[in-house]
Amino acid sequence: MKYEEFKEELLKELRTYILLHEEHPEEYIIEDIGKCYKNNMEMDEFCVYRTWDSVGKCIYPEAEYEEYRNGRTLREIVKDWPGWRTEPPENYEKAVEEIEKGWEQMKEKIVLRLIHVDQNKHLLQRVPWRELEHTDLGIMYQIMIDADSGMAVTRLIAKMWNVTEEELYQTAYQNLQEEECVFSAGELIPGPEGLQLRETEPLKTEGFLYNPELWYAVYADRQFGAAAVLNRKIMKGAESFFGRKFFLFPLNRDRMMLIHEEDHRLLEKTIMYLRERQEEGVDVENDLSNSMYVWEEGKLSFLKGPK
Repeated sequence: MKYEEFKEELLKELRTYILLHEEHPEEYIIEDIGKCYKNNMEMDEFCVYRTWDSVGKCIYPEAEYEEYRNGRTLREIVKDWPGWRTEPPENYEKAVEEIEKGWEQMKEKIVLRLIHVDQNKHLLQRVPWRELEHTDLGIMYQIMIDADSGMAVTRLIAKMWNVTEEELYQTAYQNLQEEECVFSAGELIPGPEGLQLRETEPLKTEGFLYNPELWYAVYADRQFGAAAVLNRKIMKGAESFFGRKFFLFPLNRDRMMLIHEEDHRLLEKTIMYLRERQEEGVDVENDLSNSMYVWEEGKLSFLKGPK
């Protein structure tokens, strides 16, 4: 079987599996996303998601075609696909209750979240969002259900609330300005899930001298804290000891790492880490990007990516 035929048969087998094995097949949607980039390679992508889930599970036909050529049947490939092991979030019922309260009662719980645009097209088709100018990131919106969990504001939810993307942005942006965003300093320690920041002390927005032996990050006291770079107060504080120009690397969706303009050692080390991470392949929905950014004259812009 040639690849194009295999791709069509894989799509049929996915639909058949859902009809035969899932208790509520009507909850499932399969999208043919088309071309995407994974591990720096252009690949076809299918996305399987449930109507209650803001993020689907991806399957890559070209990768599965290799399995097929190595002797596995279509049925075995689909049956063993780990994407089926998906359950509704624990707080799903609570999330529904919150959404049904309506826009006016939920406004204070709407927050900004940064997301990589090119590698999350399947998600961005279902949510209100906008580009973060001069970067490869986008801004979407989350409902904070509690301190540890959130749910994406989908187009359906926005329609239920009768709010525009502009209203979501202005509300979430203002909420961000009122949050207690902070600096953190520490060492980056290699671990099984990648580099982790081991904190040494919290930093205030002024009164600290830059220490080249430490790594610095900016975040908010909540999930999706990388959006703290849009907090005017915290970035003004960053300028007070980093200067008006410095580099940023999105360590993950919760934190941005800050690098002094003259710290060439750390900048070079970080770019090397970007190259390694791109080769290994990362969950960019969580890790945001493999790019470096520069903060200059009060604006964030794209600097470079690994070559």
